[in-house]
Amino acid sequence: MNRRSQTLSAATCALIASLAVGGVAEAKTLRGTVVHRSPKAHKFAVADRTGKLFSVHAGRTPAVGRSVTVSARRLRNGTFAAKRVVVGRRMTSTRIRGTVTFVDRGARAFVVSARGVSMVVHGRTSRARARVAAVGDGLPAVGTQVTVDATLDQRGEMQTEEIHEHGEDQGTIELEGIVIALDESTRTLTLSADDDGESSGTIAVNLPDGFDLAAFAVGDVVEIEATLDDDGTYTAVRSSHDDSVDEADGTDDDQGDDRGDDEGAPAAQVQSGLPSVGGGRSGSGNGDDDASAGNGDDSRQRDGGGSAGDRNTTSRR
Repeated sequence: MNRRSQTLSAATCALIASLAVGGVAEAKTLRGTVVHRSPKAHKFAVADRTGKLFSVHAGRTPAVGRSVTVSARRLRNGTFAAKRVVVGRRMTSTRIRGTVTFVDRGARAFVVSARGVSMVVHGRTSRARARVAAVGDGLPAVGTQVTVDATLDQRGEMQTEEIHEHGEDQGTIELEGIVIALDESTRTLTLSADDDGESSGTIAVNLPDGFDLAAFAVGDVVEIEATLDDDGTYTAVRSSHDDSVDEADGTDDDQGDDRGDDEGAPAAQVQSGLPSVGGGRSGSGNGDDDASAGNGDDSRQRDGGGSAGDRNTTSRR
């Protein structure tokens, strides 16, 4: 075989390998518990048995507190588009992991963020609060990586039982929010502290010179990767619009550093040493090699109502 043939053969093999890997990387199966919904962006968040959060775009969203198995396609900005959602039992407990990006001590609440999701977490229950009364209010500081263990009531509302802190996030931080205001003079975005506006709090994000402020508008849902500044504000490193599947998977509004194909938010890399919870108390999940660990149904949990779906197929078991 001559050198030209060898070169062409090597290039062909590399292309085939690249296409094969790309095809495998797009198809994901997510198993866990629905812990949050963001109606404006038609999304919901799934926590797997380790607490890792996945943000899923869907035509309809399952009820919070339900176990789900989601067949999904990974989008360019790191969120997912649901192809099929199978809804399981109502779960009685869950775990979430992420970085604290906002704290409201007056309301005893804080926001936990991961890629594509910033969700409000309310402080410990009165019983759990009594155990930490001697060491302050028990709320973590902004920038802290946390694992939160919580119970789920019959309405799907989370009640925090334990907050495990893993130190300060040393990498960039994921933010998801609604644009509330823009200031051209200071090149600053004001975002809702959480992606659903539940907390009524806001955060300030500074935009470096490489960012086009005109690409943002009040009401946009945006995903921003940022660094935490000493004054409590953030500085954007990368941004993507996240109002829809098309925006999440497109490049027209992307700005800043290209994250490539990295799938894990900084908090997802925390090795907490905590036992898996299977998306619910005493769950024993089945492993999944694609995007998340498995989810197990708790024998103490009850079947109940709650709708779920996506733009393609929805089923219930």
